[in-house]
Amino acid sequence: MFRTNFKELKAKRCELDLTENSLKAFADFVYCFKLDSPSENFGIALELLKLSHEIEAPALEQALKELIIQKPVEWFSIDGALQLFLLTKSLQDCDALKEKAIGIMKM
Repeated sequence: MFRTNFKELKAKRCELDLTENSLKAFADFVYCFKLDSPSENFGIALELLKLSHEIEAPALEQALKELIIQKPVEWFSIDGALQLFLLTKSLQDCDALKEKAIGIMKM
């Protein structure tokens, strides 16, 4: 977004619609490649997965997909599973995520 003719280039700033905890988790990934907060909190993981798709950050997106797939069913709420399922409609290569969300909702 800073290399092409996006509004962020003109404004020399980028506005992210994130909670404070998710912003900290995003910085942890960008600077340290750490996913500690998303690993502990589904809400943060989902928020960062949405962001990674929006800003086209494939490394973050793939890391979050793998993290979410590996989590046990108990980590998710039914609401979270539904949000995950709806998000998979806009993501590519996410059949495993979609199946995970469906499996949780079935339980």
